[in-house]
Amino acid sequence: MNHSFLKLLPTLALPILFSLAALASPTAQAGELLSQPMPGATTHRETTILFEAKNSHHAILSYSPSDAPQQTQKIKLLAPAPHPLGGQIYRFTLQLLRPGTRYNYEITLDGKKLNFPQPLQFQTLADWQFRATAPDFSFITGSCNYLNDQPYDRPGKPYGQGDHILDHMARSGADFMLWLGDSLYLRPADYSSASGIWYRYQREFSAPEFQALRSAMHHYAIWDDHEYGPNDSDKTYRLKETALQVFQSYWANPSYGEPDNPGVYTSFTWSDCAFFLLDNRYHRDANDLDPKTHPNKTQFGPRQIDWLKQSLLNHKNARFKFIVMGGQFLHDHKFESFSKFPAERQHILDFLKTHQINGVVFISGDRHFTELTKMPAPAATPSTT
Repeated sequence: MNHSFLKLLPTLALPILFSLAALASPTAQAGELLSQPMPGATTHRETTILFEAKNSHHAILSYSPSDAPQQTQKIKLLAPAPHPLGGQIYRFTLQLLRPGTRYNYEITLDGKKLNFPQPLQFQTLADWQFRATAPDFSFITGSCNYLNDQPYDRPGKPYGQGDHILDHMARSGADFMLWLGDSLYLRPADYSSASGIWYRYQREFSAPEFQALRSAMHHYAIWDDHEYGPNDSDKTYRLKETALQVFQSYWANPSYGEPDNPGVYTSFTWSDCAFFLLDNRYHRDANDLDPKTHPNKTQFGPRQIDWLKQSLLNHKNARFKFIVMGGQFLHDHKFESFSKFPAERQHILDFLKTHQINGVVFISGDRHFTELTKMPAPAATPSTT
């Protein structure tokens, strides 16, 4: 079996200084771009690209293979309905693309071609199975991306302390970025209202410091407590439906939960690796619920756990299986570790052992430092299911 070489950069906590992006004048006749285009989920034949504008009428995305610029195609979209803060989030789904191809693209907004400091590109997945060795790829990870907003920061020294890490990440040459939760921080003044949640997302996704990274590579994301609601929040958060709507608007993941089970969990493949992105908030029981009297206490909910198990079995032959979640899985500590959900953690570990699922890597955010923990897998037992 041929295997790819995978370069995985460490999880980074991202302290960042924010400066306010200019907003369009209410009397402006032409649309204004608020955030650069960002490639999201990609497959062999399709790629999603989104960006936010304001006061616009329509946009055109023109694209062509890098090795065949004459094969230009165009998609025109009328301006989507504005959200409560007036932003219009354009979402282009480019279809019937060539597998394993890098594309160049450009954006025209209300008849005006937009210029960017760097070329705009996206890529499709190679159709390598049964044909060639699995291609090499690399990705970067990050969480805890705090952008300063002085009126709403806590008193004293603020969290955000510089933004150089974003430029470094944009220049990394990685194929995609995997956001591990806390990609932004809702403040108390934000998560008490729907308009406050929209405000925080629009302000931070339009941050000038974030723009180069947005366009440099594909992006996939989960959330943790700070994009979702209050610190350490759970399924009782009253605006969780709004939080999910806003998250879906600003990220271009392959999917979000299941039709009858909301959430941000999803999966994707890249080369011979599979990624399972989990939602540890929408269905989460309270941290302080006593697991001794509530043995079914859960972070993910039974439906998502079943989805994870079935998905792992369907991708059992993947070289590596990356299970991505907002909080740490193996390491116990006094904060929000999986030690507060012991039965659920043991259930997952037992499933991996019983079904002999190897090559599993858990990736998490939340903690403001990088840590590598290894747990030797015991000998697997034959499955009886």
